[in-house]
Amino acid sequence: MLFSVTAVAQYGSEAELKEAADKMFNEEKYNEALPLFGQLLSLYPKDLNYNYKYGACVLYGSKEKEDALKYLKFATSKSTVDAEAFYFLGRAYHHNYQFAPAKVNYNKFKQKADSRAMQRFDVDRDIAMCENGEGLIKSMTDIGVLSKKDIKASDFFRSYDLKGIGGKIVVKPDEFKTKLDKKKEESSIIYLGEKRDMVVFSSYGKTGTTGKDIYKVVMQGNGEWSDPVPFAEEVNSKFDEDYPFLHPDGKTLYFCSKGFNSMGGYDVFKSTFDARTGRWSAPKNLDFPINTPDDDILFISDIDNELAYFASSRDSKQGELTVYRVTVDAPPVE
Repeated sequence: MLFSVTAVAQYGSEAELKEAADKMFNEEKYNEALPLFGQLLSLYPKDLNYNYKYGACVLYGSKEKEDALKYLKFATSKSTVDAEAFYFLGRAYHHNYQFAPAKVNYNKFKQKADSRAMQRFDVDRDIAMCENGEGLIKSMTDIGVLSKKDIKASDFFRSYDLKGIGGKIVVKPDEFKTKLDKKKEESSIIYLGEKRDMVVFSSYGKTGTTGKDIYKVVMQGNGEWSDPVPFAEEVNSKFDEDYPFLHPDGKTLYFCSKGFNSMGGYDVFKSTFDARTGRWSAPKNLDFPINTPDDDILFISDIDNELAYFASSRDSKQGELTVYRVTVDAPPVE
């Protein structure tokens, strides 16, 4: 990490460089703020604030997320540092599956933070996710990684080769969007199976009181789609659900949720339909290593549930996702 004189020259002065770095940080543009705080830290390597913000930028704006720990640990060695540094240290431990120290630092943040900072982060949910992770990490799903590719987050679904699976992935059309979806400029994606009698997708619905939920529309006899209705109460929580994939067998739903027993961000869940009761099962977390403390999304499998695609931010910098093509050694579909 070398300081570049041209960087200060670019901003006119060190003060302008700091102002630009802080602005990007506050806008959560961590990948853009990363080199600027790197330059400031090279000038003042013992500065607690620069260590804190550089560490946070490494965590979100770099692939070397583990490196964030040393900067955040140094920053929090003094009680005078911004309380949010403890939150980001908690996130760094959380990312590295060190759930116990993550909870310690999340709680330190709670003790030190003012009301504004507490509103910015749902730290109680983060603590609950750590507790979920402590249980989930004890069980594993056996997968074999056939390929992986880093892709812009906005285009990640275009890297899914569905030749052996069928169907296609498209951006959700306006006809499936509610007024609230349009107001929030929601642009989720949907999987269209070979059989086009029902489409499953995510939406804020009319009120958005429980975030994004899973909805469905059914093709009617007149050739028009029905009004959207919630897919099933069993798969919708008070947190966000997204990226549903209704398996070709018609009775297995894979979807992603920040609720239930997610260990962090979106986790992939599975629910199966019981024809005897007419209900969907309680969602089952697909476990590690499919799920991580980061976002793991859009799990799509073949008819035999042996080959699958999914995307993850676990090893990606901000604005990117890694698309995995994997073999899954899992129990047969129920």
